[in-house]
Amino acid sequence: MFGRLTSRPGASRHWAPVPLALIATVLMTIPALARDDGQWSNQPPEIRQWFESVMQPNNRASCCGEADAFDVRLDGEEQNGDIRAIILNGRGIYPDGTLVLVPHTKLQAKYGNPLDKVILFIGARGEPICLIPKVGT
Repeated sequence: MFGRLTSRPGASRHWAPVPLALIATVLMTIPALARDDGQWSNQPPEIRQWFESVMQPNNRASCCGEADAFDVRLDGEEQNGDIRAIILNGRGIYPDGTLVLVPHTKLQAKYGNPLDKVILFIGARGEPICLIPKVGT
C-alpha cells in the first residue's frame, strides 16, 4: 500500500496510508509528454480518429498520438532481430535519416493504415512504441 512517513512529537515514526483518490488525482494532473507540432493538423477527421484509435500490440495502451508519429522507410534488413526503420521526416526532433531499431513486438497491422506511408510512433524517451506498415506491405 502506498503511504507516507508521519511523525508527531513524542510519537514513533510510522507509515500512514495515502488515499488512492489522492494518488489518482495527482497522476491525472501530470501533463502529458506527447509532442504536438501540427504535422498532421491538415488531415481529415477520420485520419485523426484513426491515430487516436491505434493501440500498442503488446498491451492495451494507446500508441500515443499524431504528434508522436513519424514517417519512416523500412530498410528491408534486420539487425539483431529488430526491424530497421529510417526516419524520413524527423521534424527537428530527430535528424532525417536516423536509424531506429524496432522490435517485432512493436509491429501493429491490426488497425490498417489509411496513409500511404509507414508510420512509427516514438515515445517521449525515444523508444519505439508502434510500427504501422503500409497496407499491402
